[in-house]
Amino acid sequence: MPEKRLSHLSPDVRAQLKAVFQEFDLDGDGFLSAEELRAAMVRFDEHLTEGEAKALVERYDRGGDGRLNVDEFLRALDAAALG
Repeated sequence: MPEKRLSHLSPDVRAQLKAVFQEFDLDGDGFLSAEELRAAMVRFDEHLTEGEAKALVERYDRGGDGRLNVDEFLRALDAAALG
């Protein structure tokens, strides 16, 4: 389960990742849209197409609302880090 893998993160690291999420949340609604995710990835020199960004959001969006909340974002990062 992804939740168990996330448990290895220290509280400090989780806080830092949540701050990153807030920085990427350009409209301040508490969610990352596919477009906000694309903009965030450019900052890491990763260029996603609109389709790729939408696919990532769909894959990790457990709420089914077409965007990522902070926990979904952390799960996506965890999955990417663990390959």
